[in-house]
Amino acid sequence: MTRWGALMLLALSSMGCREAEPRDQWLVTFATDAPLPQFGDRLLVEVLRDGALACSGCRRIFGVEPEQLPGSFGIAAPEGGIEGLRLRIRLYRNDHTGPDGSPEGNAHLDVLAQLPPPSGSTPVSVVARMDCFGVMADLADDLSCDPSSGTLAPVAVLEEAAVVPAVGSWSEAVAVPCEGGVPDDMVCIEGGAFLFGSPLHFNLNAELASEPEYLVRLSAFALDREEVTVGEVRQLIVDGLVSGSPVLPDPDPLGAGATCSYLGPNDPSNDAQPVNCVSHEVAEEICAALGRQLPTEAQWEFAAGQRSLETPYPWGYDDDVCEHAIVARGRFNEAYVEETITCRKLDDGTLGPWGYLPEGHERDVTAEGVTNLGGNMAEWVADSFQPYTDNCFGADGLVVDPVCDAPEPLHVFRGSGWNGLPAHAQTFIRNRAGSASTNLGFRCALPR
Repeated sequence: MTRWGALMLLALSSMGCREAEPRDQWLVTFATDAPLPQFGDRLLVEVLRDGALACSGCRRIFGVEPEQLPGSFGIAAPEGGIEGLRLRIRLYRNDHTGPDGSPEGNAHLDVLAQLPPPSGSTPVSVVARMDCFGVMADLADDLSCDPSSGTLAPVAVLEEAAVVPAVGSWSEAVAVPCEGGVPDDMVCIEGGAFLFGSPLHFNLNAELASEPEYLVRLSAFALDREEVTVGEVRQLIVDGLVSGSPVLPDPDPLGAGATCSYLGPNDPSNDAQPVNCVSHEVAEEICAALGRQLPTEAQWEFAAGQRSLETPYPWGYDDDVCEHAIVARGRFNEAYVEETITCRKLDDGTLGPWGYLPEGHERDVTAEGVTNLGGNMAEWVADSFQPYTDNCFGADGLVVDPVCDAPEPLHVFRGSGWNGLPAHAQTFIRNRAGSASTNLGFRCALPR
């Protein structure tokens, strides 16, 4: 067991009491069943009296590694008595930290407990369980989450636990493998749990905010390794397996739709290109004809963020998007004001080529081998669009295999496209549309 005594001694004796002899103290052991660092890499420990800090030294924030838990620290008992004394411990992620170091929002674990009368060195245990994730302590009413119900209950008096959980032992976090085989052109995305959404979104439009976050559990599924191509769609149309089709290119080369990739059922010229200019309805029909379905928004984000790693980009953490994805490669912005050209600009002042590519970008690939989730084409997902604040998923706490199927005119798409913004390549950024677009394609999924 890791001992943090020197680092985390909460000096309640600083409350104005003269220390004449060794004090009684609590030896606190902290443990959690949460997977770390996925659901926490920071601990905030506070000793409170009547809802406020009990002393100037009664607050500590520090980083925590999985191998450090369970860990212990000491709290010196005050001479003035323990009436109203509470211990509060919050486990949270660094990317959820506010200006003062405290966690923002409720995507963390929060335990409030009563310290028992000490005698010598009194051992007590604090266990933060994922069954209470997102349930914040109520200081005013002296309530903390009860893991047996996942709801607030009167604070408990701390005692020593005979057994504490191991880090990552939360049963919902166990990876679930794919069953029944996975087609060669698909990748298995093992089931698991993650935080759906992020506080790091750039909020240009409040309804597109990736908050509040949801604690989500997904079943295993398979996902197309690559975006659906013109050739796949054209063959379905030729075989009479779908009634809808992508929009044909605008014959005017200066037209907004001139870059549509589908050239008709009898023209194979663009068969290797990713298909675009396809409505959500037609994308659903094509996936169904292939015996598949559009991925849900949660499935897409889980795969793009590399499952429990929850990376900000499909390739990891490198924010040089132009070097990793086919994005911001629109045509001359003087003629096409809605097409971004940032990634076409070369060091010598000239412009590189515009447009999408059959193979996309070799660096736009996840650890599991899914390609071009960051760019080339943005991608339809199954969900109707509603702001996360509307809670279309209809659940609190752990949400299992969520999908928003509300009767809305707009649907969600994810990722950036060849003429889209680099920032949209982030795995948690949302967008919505109601019609086909030149930078919008799709891929299919399959429950497993």
